[in-house]
Amino acid sequence: MSAHRPEARPVALAVALALLVFPGAAQATLSWSGPIELYSGFGSYSLACPSGTQCTAAQDGGKQVTFNPSSPGTPAPATIDAGNGVFALACPSSTQCTAVDAHGQEVTFNPSSPGTPTPAAIDSGNVLHGVACPSSTQCTAVDYYNGQELTFNPISPGTPAPTTIDSGSFLTSIACPTGTQCTAVDSNGQEVTFNPGSPGTPAPGTVDAGNYLYAVACPSSTQCTAVDDNGQEVTFNPGSPGSPAPVTIDSSSRFLFALACPTGTQCTAVDIAADAVTFNPSSPGAGTLEPLVGAATLTGVSCSSETLCVAVDGSGHAFVGTSVLYSTASCLGSPGHTVLEPVKPDGSSVFKLGSTIPVKFRVCDSNGVPVGTAGIVSGSGAPVLYSKTNGTGGVDEPVYSTTPDTAFRWDVTSQQWIFNQSTENLTSGVVYTYRINLNDGSYIQYTFGVK
Repeated sequence: MSAHRPEARPVALAVALALLVFPGAAQATLSWSGPIELYSGFGSYSLACPSGTQCTAAQDGGKQVTFNPSSPGTPAPATIDAGNGVFALACPSSTQCTAVDAHGQEVTFNPSSPGTPTPAAIDSGNVLHGVACPSSTQCTAVDYYNGQELTFNPISPGTPAPTTIDSGSFLTSIACPTGTQCTAVDSNGQEVTFNPGSPGTPAPGTVDAGNYLYAVACPSSTQCTAVDDNGQEVTFNPGSPGSPAPVTIDSSSRFLFALACPTGTQCTAVDIAADAVTFNPSSPGAGTLEPLVGAATLTGVSCSSETLCVAVDGSGHAFVGTSVLYSTASCLGSPGHTVLEPVKPDGSSVFKLGSTIPVKFRVCDSNGVPVGTAGIVSGSGAPVLYSKTNGTGGVDEPVYSTTPDTAFRWDVTSQQWIFNQSTENLTSGVVYTYRINLNDGSYIQYTFGVK
């Protein structure tokens, strides 16, 4: 979902650029790569990724480009709305996308084979600033200046009747988790939730007083998250928003332009300072801030899953954010994501002082395949002393290996990771706890005693 503010946007950009501060980045949940050139000389303002192998970006010049984020190659832009600024885009499937523009038009096309689609006027002369399509036969767009929504069938849009849902504010973004529920946000920190089939006269409610909400995402009918021009997110139940407390997740640039929430526990927003911030909307804290090297102002983001997000910037580039999530299920017939024998996972193992302990573990991906990729153990690649019965570990108690390997090594035959841990530097009568920190942010903990 992306947000593009008409006329006022250049002013907002200028103010934000004057206030920029660039702090050091925290450790990221997603690892970003790029830039991928989508257009030459044109900025992307809208992005939708209906699957992990397909994304479509649209830009101010009325062109779209569809690409595989894992293998983009050299994608070829195609004109879908000549000479018009495409402000928003939604793709309910890999074979259908709908874009809306600054002149009240919608254009629906097959992103893999767009041809020369004909834009249709559904709100003549007005700026359509957001669109959401919960299905291939239903889309709802919002009119920026008039506070109206328009619901239509993208296959045969006809002349839908606009309905005022938020008079006196600029509608900026919309999300429709179902065909009977949509939530739009506005320039005055309000949300308005309605049934697009029968919108009636819904009452906007303030969720972020005094701030301009740029984007909204609703992973379910009971949870929506919006981001604003003050570096904050606000999460609420659209059926009963109450008075949620906005939380600062991005203090570096303040202006958050776009948002995607693939699940109820993970969202990614992008900002004017070319940062992406990933956070848990249920417990956002400070977020995880990641500068995207080579990016200009980030204007759109879409996440097909928790492990794959794509962002676009105002210079026609795309950036791909990925992460790994290791399964905790059985892995090759043994418990996955836990220490293996001879170290007992329940912490009851006791080893003789001076002996060597073969510490083993195995993790699998979501398909049950053991992962032997280098770098799976973060940091030094060795276990880290976490605690002991007579106090916490210190820098004078490193973890030693009894082989030339100073980190876990991959055993191709047994399809597991092994580290031969020395006990010569330990103390008899003490119980030690170690952690194996993995590169997906999780860890494996194990405990043993020495006698």
